[in-house]
Amino acid sequence: MASYLRCSACYLAADQAKIPLLRLGDACVPSLALGVAITRVGCFAASCDYGKATDLPWAVVFTQREATRLTGVPLGVPLHPSQLYESALGVVLFVSFLALERRPRRPGRLIFAFAGLYSLGRFLLEYLRGDMDRGFWGPFSTSQWLSLLVLLVFTALYLPPDRAKEA
Repeated sequence: MASYLRCSACYLAADQAKIPLLRLGDACVPSLALGVAITRVGCFAASCDYGKATDLPWAVVFTQREATRLTGVPLGVPLHPSQLYESALGVVLFVSFLALERRPRRPGRLIFAFAGLYSLGRFLLEYLRGDMDRGFWGPFSTSQWLSLLVLLVFTALYLPPDRAKEA
């Protein structure tokens, strides 16, 4: 409910200031990407959203019993640091969109690109996640289904209309 109110307030403030919604979305993209990076570092520190078991040299091992009680993370098992992978995705998106921010573009390009790229990254990262409580529906996790939905909706909204239909 609180996020709905914040979004409504943001929309009303942008409307009052005569700021087009797509331009506002474009302006928010670097902050969204940085938010992903920071949030996932917090997830790593809390040992939630942990990865699957792996033998890679950069695997992480959680050892605190309290972490298992709170998040279910297995102790003493080398795991993919999936939280840090997603944090790195956020940093890459942040730097990329900062570089693109000043270039001329069609309004909405950054917010739609962010939605598409983050959705794709999140979809792929879900394959490395080990926490099973996030839910599954068929072959994909709930997050993968949401990523696919966001990718399809934002692609459909952003693609220019078919010129043949206009003629």
